Amino acid sequence: MLEKLKRLQYGARIKLYSGDQMNVVEICGRRTQYLRGGSGAPLLYLHTGIGETNWMPFHQALSRNFDVIAPAHPGFALSATDEGLERIEDIAFHYLDFLDHLKLDHVHVIGASLGGWIAAELALRYPDRVDRLVLANAVGLEPGSSDGAPLFDSMNAAALRNRLFSEPDSFAGDLLFPDTEDPGRIGLVARAVAPGKWSSDLNGDRLLRHLQRIANPTLIVWGANDGLYDTGCAQKFNEAIKGSSLAVIEKCGHLPMFEQEGRFVALVTRFLNNSE
Repeated sequence: MLEKLKRLQYGARIKLYSGDQMNVVEICGRRTQYLRGGSGAPLLYLHTGIGETNWMPFHQALSRNFDVIAPAHPGFALSATDEGLERIEDIAFHYLDFLDHLKLDHVHVIGASLGGWIAAELALRYPDRVDRLVLANAVGLEPGSSDGAPLFDSMNAAALRNRLFSEPDSFAGDLLFPDTEDPGRIGLVARAVAPGKWSSDLNGDRLLRHLQRIANPTLIVWGANDGLYDTGCAQKFNEAIKGSSLAVIEKCGHLPMFEQEGRFVALVTRFLNNSE
């Protein structure tokens, strides 16, 4: 009953915060949806494979201190499909064009899960366009799990909740992956987080070799109970990116912005404001 109430309250917050943030633009002929709200230093949020492309409570919390810009990756929401984007670096170039379109010379960047991989690719190629970088449970390296389990036991909501959340039956898990979830969306999420189309890039060594090129102040945020990419991956990012700091959030899985929203927002805000 308590978890159901929390879910209803969270849903109400989403409706409350929904406003005029929606925008759709053409980026080099490719339709791109993005949300924008708040004031302060510009902050680019690159979303996970679950596709949090609505204005969520964590977006709203971040917008109290920053001008939050949250585009939908190609193939998500109203953004055009990813046809012709063959490698993950192509998505990074797409966001470089996006920043040019918005006339933003440099921004803070938060990349979560799939978005973390894209954010890392953007920062190591164009460090002058990134002020401060946050990688939250980023993919891009080989999974660090030592249990030998496949990334996805099956394409169903319960399996995804078990891999993505510290508490699979919490309101957040049920909100994002209810048992009545559309199997087609679950397949999209599984392929994105796995990730499917760009799996040839997911060999661990390729990205790891280049992470030392990231010169920006970097914070790595990781859920202690991530069932997809364990804290061994966080340590690899931390060791490879010179001068980076690592914050592990307890009682948290792969999605800290949902499962530990307050802690996530506080950590990120302090870091981006250069107050830690």
